[in-house]
Amino acid sequence: MISGKPAKSLRIEPKQGGKIVEVGHDGTEHLWGTIRSYDPNDSIGMDFHIGMPAASAASLKCGLRHLDASEPESKLTQSNWEAFGELAEMMRSGYGSGWVIIFEQAFKSACGG
Repeated sequence: MISGKPAKSLRIEPKQGGKIVEVGHDGTEHLWGTIRSYDPNDSIGMDFHIGMPAASAASLKCGLRHLDASEPESKLTQSNWEAFGELAEMMRSGYGSGWVIIFEQAFKSACGG
């Protein structure tokens, strides 16, 4: 939601070097990041700079660990906050609550939970 209006969609190319692109309400595409590592059964790593220049990207890694046959656990690590400069503290606060929403709502429903 770079423009302040809800996005039409978010497109992720699930491969190393793949792009993460928001399609805005008016069809404009905004590059959010690039997939740096991808193992569909284990983890995904990316440079993530939603709404910022690519040179100001945080590093994001999400991995899965299986506690038992029916209960996976995910771990999200976001680093390189200093890339956001003076905005780092505000960005970190916003991302913190945003990831909770993504994991507890969107990710859970995508997994059939």
